Amino acid sequence: MGSQAAAGFEGVSQLYGGVEANKQARKQAKIIEREAEEKAEAHAKNVSRFEASQKVGFLKSGVTLEGSPMLVLEDTRREGAKEVEAIRRTGRAQAESLRDQGRVALIQGILGGGASFSKAAGK
Repeated sequence: MGSQAAAGFEGVSQLYGGVEANKQARKQAKIIEREAEEKAEAHAKNVSRFEASQKVGFLKSGVTLEGSPMLVLEDTRREGAKEVEAIRRTGRAQAESLRDQGRVALIQGILGGGASFSKAAGK
């Protein structure tokens, strides 16, 4: 009877551990996504400020915003948008990796718990 109870307790413990690991991974994933979004927004603002300073620099030097200066501004905007998207994409990938790890832990907990319950029932 004692070994059955121990196996049952082990099963509950493994199941609970998997559930908790999954829960923690999901929480951490949300934090990473939020931080990535904050970084992306901050970078977008920096790019916008840089573009504005380029524009002012052109205008102060008497250059019109046509032709090459306009192409420079468009390039700054385009490259900045790529960088912002890369920040977001990296955050999403890291968050998804954490969620995957949480799912693996949950499955391992379920399978380990099931094996322990089966062991307890079989004795």
